[in-house]
Amino acid sequence: MKTKLIEGVDARIDDTDILEAIAAEDEDDFGYGGSTMVIGIRNSAGQIYRAIHTDGLTEFMHTIARLQGADLRTLCKTRPVICMHLES
Repeated sequence: MKTKLIEGVDARIDDTDILEAIAAEDEDDFGYGGSTMVIGIRNSAGQIYRAIHTDGLTEFMHTIARLQGADLRTLCKTRPVICMHLES
């Protein structure tokens, strides 16, 4: 799994919580392969500011579960906080 900030877009104030959630995921190291799946995290303005690239469906689903546990909905009322994309 890899993550990066999107240049020029403000991060959420709870971004450290997000990093902690996905760092815990990295420790699990599922070792499963597959297509790269991208998770985008929105800030309070509804802009995607962080991209998380997962390796395969298993890592993707575990990462989503961890992020949902961090309760990201509280700061972004206009759009879903998490969006997904499958890279070809």
